[in-house]
Amino acid sequence: MVNAQTPREKRAAVNRILSERQGDFDAAYSAAYGDKAAGQWENDEKYTLNSMGDYVTADQLKAFGWQNVNDNVVKDLNDTLKKYDITTPARIRHFLAQCAKESGKGQWTTELSEGDPYEYFENKYGRGKRPDLGNVDEGDGYKYRGGGYIQMTGRDSYQKFHDKEVNDPDIMLRGAQAIAEKYPWKAAGYWWKNNNMNKLVDGLKGEDKDADVDKVTDIVNYWTDREDPESRSDRKRYYKEWYNVIPD
Repeated sequence: MVNAQTPREKRAAVNRILSERQGDFDAAYSAAYGDKAAGQWENDEKYTLNSMGDYVTADQLKAFGWQNVNDNVVKDLNDTLKKYDITTPARIRHFLAQCAKESGKGQWTTELSEGDPYEYFENKYGRGKRPDLGNVDEGDGYKYRGGGYIQMTGRDSYQKFHDKEVNDPDIMLRGAQAIAEKYPWKAAGYWWKNNNMNKLVDGLKGEDKDADVDKVTDIVNYWTDREDPESRSDRKRYYKEWYNVIPD
């Protein structure tokens, strides 16, 4: 396994494999760099965490305290990171820190974990705001509530995710429940891409980590966090924890 963090370290690691097993060079290079040309090894920031194909490993998720880690969770995460170009240390840390807060470190994948429609509407709109149960099950508000590790919300967002990303009728049929069961990482990555979060993260200076997390949080969940200062504190703490797992 090519256990290296920076482009220079990766190149050195591949060269060691080359000297030991000449025939394995092509496989090692492809696993670490995909289709990248040899001339682009230096300063290749997009591949700094790609160790034999995985940007984030099961051990790293467990070290952070992510819940319910299994092969499928790890594969879906890495497929999502690659698909939506969340592939630098800073991008990955910010993405996973926000996902951690939104999902309780992977404990739930919908906005309402217990599945109580009445509780959802009371939390969302205030005590006593209870529609008829028949309307709750079929209504857009509950059906297309937040889904995924970053909670994509609303019929329009679900329709676009269906049309542009997965072409799965179950998305519009079951809404958040389908996202929770099938696409928790992909829905989060799709939201991240649509909100230009990679560009935002790339523009952060990194000198004040708390301030950087605030800027990301302003896009991810500004309204909730205005009323819940502890939520912002959690996101900052999660980012720093990820920094310990995935340093620069």
